[in-house]
Amino acid sequence: AVEEIREAIREALRAGKKVPPVYVIIDEYDNFMNQLIVAKRDGDYEKLVSKTSFLKNFFKAVKAGIEEDGVIGRTYITGVLPVVLDDLTSGFNVATMVNLRPELLGMLGFTQRDVDKYVGEIFAEYGFDETRKAATLAELKALYDSYRFLPSQEGTLYNSTILNYYLMEFVNNHGRPPLNPIDGNVRTDVSWLSRLTGGGKVALEDIRDLVERDGRVSVSPELLDPHVFTKTSFFEKRFFSAALYYLGMLTYAGGNVAEMKVPNLTVKRILLDYYETLSQYYVGQWADAFSEAIEAFGVDGVNMTGSGSCVYAVFEEKEMRDYVKSRY
Repeated sequence: AVEEIREAIREALRAGKKVPPVYVIIDEYDNFMNQLIVAKRDGDYEKLVSKTSFLKNFFKAVKAGIEEDGVIGRTYITGVLPVVLDDLTSGFNVATMVNLRPELLGMLGFTQRDVDKYVGEIFAEYGFDETRKAATLAELKALYDSYRFLPSQEGTLYNSTILNYYLMEFVNNHGRPPLNPIDGNVRTDVSWLSRLTGGGKVALEDIRDLVERDGRVSVSPELLDPHVFTKTSFFEKRFFSAALYYLGMLTYAGGNVAEMKVPNLTVKRILLDYYETLSQYYVGQWADAFSEAIEAFGVDGVNMTGSGSCVYAVFEEKEMRDYVKSRY
């Protein structure tokens, strides 16, 4: 397809027509390759990134369109993980990774100022009760804020995808919050965690470790380098926290370069949902240890055979416990 576009533009140029350069935009370039990784179809993945694959040839054609004839003016590519970048380098080594440039971080979410203005306009346009605005903003902050992609980042960002979901439901419900504040589309498949660590039992142990540390973990910044963070290293134990960072489940805590944390209540709930799913098979082994962790946080009335609502409280700060119990 790229070659056909290039040839059509070259024909137009030869005919003396003035043709602007093409801008190529590729969203989630790694989506289908990630699915192969999760499904453990490594053989199909290797074929897809081989020298003769359509993927390599596609990016080679894009590169030629940029360097050789100027048919392609700019290329903008988004993805979830940097894993596949390593396998594409030989075919498309003209790209620059810009997602962690400080001046561009504002593109990755909403600031507090954005959210204040956004919510204010919704309340004004739909005539919602202004006395409920402060409570709505507080809930949005607890659920979706606190993303910090660099330790030096000034201020935090909201997850714009699930915040938009909440506000859409808020409007549809005539000013009432959604029954489920978590958009199902943003839930990382539990099989990711299982594949990341080599098996469900190990993933269960890693999530338990996060819970016991109240979601805080030290991560060396070098592990986030896309040239280090490859498909091979992605499944190594030491890269587990870095993988969670790229999946949006850990973020910099601020102040301490090496420390990360679970950003908000939404991600905490998702992680604990994962824990419950995995623990259906392995809860017997960890019940005593997890009960001890819950006791350490001062939560009374623990019942490891229950729905897990008491477990959710473990992951919250003390001032959030009542909120979590009432919402979940």
